[in-house]
Amino acid sequence: MAAAKPARRLRREERRELTRAQLLDAAERVFAREGLRGASIETIAEEAGYSHGAIYSNFKGKEDLFLVLVEERIDARLAQVYAAADDELSRGSEPLEAARRYVSILQHERDAVLLLVDFWNQAVRDPAAAAKFAERHARMRTLIGRMVEGVAHDAGLELALPRDQVATALIALTNGFAIERLADPDAAPDEFFAHAIAALVRGFSSQPG
Repeated sequence: MAAAKPARRLRREERRELTRAQLLDAAERVFAREGLRGASIETIAEEAGYSHGAIYSNFKGKEDLFLVLVEERIDARLAQVYAAADDELSRGSEPLEAARRYVSILQHERDAVLLLVDFWNQAVRDPAAAAKFAERHARMRTLIGRMVEGVAHDAGLELALPRDQVATALIALTNGFAIERLADPDAAPDEFFAHAIAALVRGFSSQPG
């Protein structure tokens, strides 16, 4: 039997990318467990199996690591949640059924919700974080606004307000329910959330004319 080939050594850039990915993995776990304020560079580095110098070689500090995590990991996953809901609607699902699907996927993103709550908490106190928060929300409003406008168009309706405003209302509804669910799941059951989303979309739509 032929001897197994030795594993290829990673190039410097590959090692750097692997280290960065492992630091982000560890950061998500630690931030979700301890919060932005409670987490420390040392804890994140230990969780990832590196020295704290590895973090400063890849990020400017704890806040920068947190923002990169939100932008590169959390937003990417949430965009997939929105895309799945959009796909349901594009295939002819009723808004309530699409909302149920959206809620079921969102259930698996508890850590993402916790991190976004921390992001908001940071943004209302730190102008630099607030600017990042506003930039992020502008992207999310555009994505969700297009989706909602498409839903209304497919139903032969039009939005009664600018799509960015409707998207803001949906984001606020989602964030509010997520916070309520984290604190008291019984107060925000999935079916109630799905009905609220569907009702909001219908309420912001009207017959063209």
